[in-house]
Amino acid sequence: MLFQNIDILWITFCAGVVFMMQAGFLCLESGLTRNMNSINVAMKNVADISLAFVVFWLFGFGLMFGESYQGLFGHSLFMMEQQQTSSSILTMFLFQAMFCGTAVTIISGSIAERVKFSSYLVIAVVIASIIYPVIGHWVWGGILGGTTGWLAEKGFVDFAGSTVVHSLGGWSALALLIIIGPRKNRFLKDGTPRKTEPSNLPMAMLGVLILWFGWIGFNGGSVLAFNDSVATVIVNTMIAGSAGLITGLFVERWIYKYYSPKSCINGTLAGLVAVTASANVVSTADAFIIGAIGAMVAFAIDVLLLRCKIDDAVSAVPVHLGAGIWGTFAVALFGSQQQLNTGLNTLEQLSIQGLGVLVCGLWAFGITYLICGTINYFYPLRISSEAEEDGLDLSEHRAGSGIFDLIKVMYSNSSSNDLNRPAEVDPFTTSGQAAYSYNQTLETFELEKSELQTNKTRYETIANFSPVGIFNLDSEGKCLFVNDTWKEIFKVDSADCVGQNWVNYTGDNQLMTQWQQWAFDIIRQKEVGREEVVFRSGGEQFEIYVQVLPEISETGILKGYVGTVSDITERVKEQLDFERSNNLESADFMAAGLSHELNSPLHTARSSGKLPQDKVKEFLSLQKLYTQLINRILAGRSPDALILEIEKRSSENDIKLFMEEIPTAIEEILEGVKNTSDIGATVRPFPPPAPG
Repeated sequence: MLFQNIDILWITFCAGVVFMMQAGFLCLESGLTRNMNSINVAMKNVADISLAFVVFWLFGFGLMFGESYQGLFGHSLFMMEQQQTSSSILTMFLFQAMFCGTAVTIISGSIAERVKFSSYLVIAVVIASIIYPVIGHWVWGGILGGTTGWLAEKGFVDFAGSTVVHSLGGWSALALLIIIGPRKNRFLKDGTPRKTEPSNLPMAMLGVLILWFGWIGFNGGSVLAFNDSVATVIVNTMIAGSAGLITGLFVERWIYKYYSPKSCINGTLAGLVAVTASANVVSTADAFIIGAIGAMVAFAIDVLLLRCKIDDAVSAVPVHLGAGIWGTFAVALFGSQQQLNTGLNTLEQLSIQGLGVLVCGLWAFGITYLICGTINYFYPLRISSEAEEDGLDLSEHRAGSGIFDLIKVMYSNSSSNDLNRPAEVDPFTTSGQAAYSYNQTLETFELEKSELQTNKTRYETIANFSPVGIFNLDSEGKCLFVNDTWKEIFKVDSADCVGQNWVNYTGDNQLMTQWQQWAFDIIRQKEVGREEVVFRSGGEQFEIYVQVLPEISETGILKGYVGTVSDITERVKEQLDFERSNNLESADFMAAGLSHELNSPLHTARSSGKLPQDKVKEFLSLQKLYTQLINRILAGRSPDALILEIEKRSSENDIKLFMEEIPTAIEEILEGVKNTSDIGATVRPFPPPAPG
C-alpha cells in the first residue's frame, strides 16, 4: 500500500496527536493514584513510550507488518533503515509505534502503586515485542500488502483497535493484577474495598480531555488516508465519547444518588474505546448507542472486579477490556454490511467477532500470565511491604513529597511516643514552613512535658505533706494517685490503690469493695460528701469523712475526680463523750480538724461558745472547700477566692489546720501551676520569612 503525500501528512500529524495521548495517560493515572506514588506513575508513562518505540523498531514492527508466515506473524522489516525503506512504510511504522505505546501504558495505571519500576520496564518489553505485534499481524497484517493475517482473512473487523489495542492492554492488565495482587490494605477482612484518595482529580480530568483530543488522531488517522471518511470517523468518535460521559454520570447518579468524578472519567473513555472498532462503518445515532452501552459495561465490570477483590487502580480493565469487547461485538450489530465488505451476514459476523475476542484474550492473557508469572516466581515483580508503605516515589526514585515526608515523621513520632525526631525543613516551600512549625511545636511540647513532670513531682510532694488524705481518679474510675496521708489512714501501699480500676473491681478485698462503692457513687452523682464507717487493711474499723468533686477542663470535659479523706474517729468519740456528760462548761470543745499527727485530738476553742456539733459541721464544710481548692488548682484556674474563704472561715471558727498548714501548700502548688501556664508564651505560631 502506497500513501499519497497528503495521506502521509495526515497520518504523520495524527501520529503526533496520538503521541499526545501519552500525556493524557500521565495526567489521568498520576491524578487518580495517591500522592506518594504519583511521580512513579508519571515516570512509567514517560519511560514506556520510549521503550516501546525502540522495541517496536527492533522487531515488533517486523512481526506485525513484515512478510507473513501463514498469516501468523511477519518475518521481515526488522530494524528498518531509513534509506532502504519507503516513506509509506516509515509512516506506518511511526503511526503504529504510537499504538504500541498506548497498549503498553494501559497496563501502567492498572497495576500502579505496587510494582517495581524495573519490573514494569520488563512488562513493557514483553507487550511491545511479542503480544501486541502478533495480535496486530492477525488483524492488520495485510495493510501494507502481502498475505493478510489469518483472523482478518476470516472476516474479523477492528477498525482502530478496540480489540488489538484496548482489549489487549486490558487482558494483559488483568493477568498482571491476578499475579501481583491488590494494594496493601485495599480490602477489609470481609472483602469490603477501602476508599482510596486520588492525588489530583482535576489533573485526572485534564488527562481525559487530552486523551479525547488524542482519539481524534487515533481513529481519524486509522482511515490511513485523508478522504471523506475522516470527518465521519471523527464525528462518531466525539459523539460516542459524549454519550459515554452522559450515561456514566446518570447511571452513577441513579445508583449512588450523586454525580461521581469517576463516572466522567470512565464513562467518556469507555464510550471512546467502544466506538474505536466501528467508527468508520456506523451511523452517528449508532455511535451514540455504542458509546452509552460501553459506559454501562465499564461500570458493571468495575463493580464486579471489586467484588472479586481485583484491585485496578485506575479502572483500566473495565474501560479498555470491558468496553473494548463490547465495541468489537458492536461492529456486527451496528456496522453497515456494505461498508464492512466481508461477505458475512450479521450472525456470521457476530461469530467471527466473538472468535477474535476469544483468541485475543487467550493470547494476551495467556502469554502475559505465562511469561510474567514465571518471572515473578524467580524475581518478584511487586515491591516490598515496607516500600509500599513508604510510597514508590520515595522507595523507587528517592523523590519524596515534602508533605508526605512531614506526615511520615508525624506518624512515626505518634506511633513510637517519641517526639524527639524533628522534620526536615526547606524554608522555600510550603511543606517546609509547615515542618518548621511542627518542629517548634515539638520543642514546645518537650518543654511543657518537662515542666509538667516537674510540677507533677512537686504536686505529689506537696500532697504527701497534706494533713488530709488525697486521691485522684480518672473519668473511668481508675485510681491515678494517693498521697502518704491516705496510705497512712488505710495502712496500704500505693500498689494496692494506684492503677486499679475501682469501678471494674471484681475481687473480695474489703478495702477495694468499699472504694468501689465510692466510685459508683461518684460516677452516678458526680459529687460525694459523707461520713462513713470503713476498714483498714488489718480489719480495724474506724470512721472517716470523704469528700469527692469532679475535675472539669476549661472546655467542659470531665477529666476525672479529686477526693479528700479525714479520719474523724477521735472527733466522733469526743462528741459522744460530750453528749453523755451534757456539761458544756467542762466539755472539751473540738476544733474538728486534724493536727500533724494522724488521729490526734482536735483543737477546741472554749471561747467560741459553739457546740461541738457546730464545729464538726464547720470542719466538714472547710474540708469540702479544701477539696474544691485542690480541684481548681489541678484545672489551672485561679483559687484566690477559695483561699480567702478558707482563711476567713478558719479564723472565725478557730480551726488552726486550715489557717496554718494549707496556705503554705497552696503557695507551692500555685507556683508550679504558674510555671506551666507560662509555657505557651514561648510558642512561635508562624515560621520566619524564607531567607532572601
